[in-house]
Amino acid sequence: MNPKMENERMTSDVNHDGPFSMIEKKNSEKVISNRESPSEKRTSIIIFVIAMASFIGPLESMIYMPGLLSIANYFHASHSAVNASISSFMIFMGISPLIWATLSEKYGRRKMFLLSSMINIVASFLCICSSNIWMLVVFRGLQSGGANAAHTLGAGVISDIIPIEQRGRAYALFSLGGLLGPIVGPSIGGILSEVYGWQSIFYFLTLLGIVQLYFKKNNTSHHTQTNQLSSHTILLLLQSPTVWIISLFNTTIYSSLYFLNPTITHTFQTLYGFNEWQVGLCYLPFGIGLMIGSIFSGWYSDRILGKLETDVTSSSSSTTTDDIKNDNILSSSVESRLLATIPSFLCIPAGFLVYGLTVECNTIFYAPLIGLFIFAFGQMSAFTPTTVYLVDSNPGLSATAVGISHSIRCLTASITTFYSNQVLDVLGPGTLFTGLAFLNMMNCLLVLICIKYGESWRHSFDIKHKSTFVNDQLIKHLTESSSSIRY
Repeated sequence: MNPKMENERMTSDVNHDGPFSMIEKKNSEKVISNRESPSEKRTSIIIFVIAMASFIGPLESMIYMPGLLSIANYFHASHSAVNASISSFMIFMGISPLIWATLSEKYGRRKMFLLSSMINIVASFLCICSSNIWMLVVFRGLQSGGANAAHTLGAGVISDIIPIEQRGRAYALFSLGGLLGPIVGPSIGGILSEVYGWQSIFYFLTLLGIVQLYFKKNNTSHHTQTNQLSSHTILLLLQSPTVWIISLFNTTIYSSLYFLNPTITHTFQTLYGFNEWQVGLCYLPFGIGLMIGSIFSGWYSDRILGKLETDVTSSSSSTTTDDIKNDNILSSSVESRLLATIPSFLCIPAGFLVYGLTVECNTIFYAPLIGLFIFAFGQMSAFTPTTVYLVDSNPGLSATAVGISHSIRCLTASITTFYSNQVLDVLGPGTLFTGLAFLNMMNCLLVLICIKYGESWRHSFDIKHKSTFVNDQLIKHLTESSSSIRY
């Protein structure tokens, strides 16, 4: 075909479904020609594998919490110095998924899954060898870089193999692996630290990493898709208004969480006299709230899209082709998924208020635990729909879009983590968490703005930047017979 005619045809494919929607269409054509779509059984296995991969990062983040005071005593370090090890973990949790996402688009998701696992194993062992708190800070950052690859790699895999109307439920199932970490991590960490010392936590993580590497190596797929990413993708997506709005919404929630998370151990040990394994059990309501919130929000967002699909299909004429109907559903439904965040508008502020005021008044210990559960449910009611929204609204570039959002929120949370104990000491739990409740009430406006203006912003973004990515894709289309994205 004449290059000029090909360029015009590819340009005409751009519509208001989202940035680079035509890339997904071109990729789908090549995928169908290169291989059969994964069967339902194979798809379930892939989701299970990436869910287990996503378990490691949150586990390593939370398993550490009950042992914070033991680590401070062992190294004769201040609370701020120990919190620096949490901040370093958060910094690399923010940076590394974007790096892994970019590399996965070029070299394949499976290779990045395996490489990140090996880095995690080495770093976990190095944490055991730390002779001072600052060595631990450095090695915890390296450990985080390897452990947190699955967040964006998994989102990319879901975008690769799951149709849009099923992604909410698929992402919720994928998130369950990561949500098991906050549930079981603190309990395991508390028992290990109490009985065998804090180093036993990292022996456990080293062995777990080896087991998971073996599992990934023997149970991941070699299927391929076409390359979706150019070298300018990250900079280009950073100009997307919807990516920034959703990232700011999630960042506010996540930064607020890390005023809470590092202080739970100190609060329950000093206020209620709990030991390390008892503090670990205090994280259970939080983890259970995360899991229930993820399942509910994934189901609810898919239910919203299912109802919209029924309405659009019934209003379409009988002569309308299936492709046009699907495009109409997609263009109408992307922002509708954000309606599933509405429960978080109430639950996140309510959770902060219940926790902060009950701790301030020194009530019985299970009262603040109720606050932790309510907040956690609200957090996942916000995160699951907004993450799937980034996947749906950035077809072909979903891993990078999710990686950008994840990076921004984690880098900001690393700052709040470092100062959390100082702010709590100055303001007290009542004032601090009441202020965070008010902040998160105002934060809801960002989602409402995106629901109202998101579609027009995506359409304008496509028109403004289509020449850049159409020319990049035209060159690839004319010079490459195939390229790979493995998962």
